[in-house]
Amino acid sequence: MRHYGQLAKFVRSGWIEVPETVKYYNGAKIVINMHRTTEPLSDNKNTRRWEGHSVNPRTFEIASCGTLQLTDLRPELPEYYRVGHEVASFSNPRELTEIIDYYLRNEEARLNVAARGYRRTRAEHTFVGRVSRLLDTMGLADPAQPPAGEG
Repeated sequence: MRHYGQLAKFVRSGWIEVPETVKYYNGAKIVINMHRTTEPLSDNKNTRRWEGHSVNPRTFEIASCGTLQLTDLRPELPEYYRVGHEVASFSNPRELTEIIDYYLRNEEARLNVAARGYRRTRAEHTFVGRVSRLLDTMGLADPAQPPAGEG
């Protein structure tokens, strides 16, 4: 990072508690969501060399704050959100800077994508809804309760 010296005071390392992250997400125009590397010797101890396909919990947390999310593309992301419509994604540093520039110049587009991501999260990705679908898939749902999203 060429400008790290200028930005260092804004960089936090280590764990940040969820209530504080919510403040950051709600105070930002764009939140960049970088997934962990899947390299075997990285900090995530991926000794089995599994490829990273799933999205992290931040994917849902950021969207639930109604902020534009700009994330690296994981294969499972389109199962949860329409890329380019409910979240934005990038595949390399150049594309990341181009997309940031675009959305900072086009506030209406940024707000529309963020709002669609928020609505999708509230409709399909709350803890209650996701756990209900999991229990239903496992055949453990309460038959007296309507399926998630229908009650």
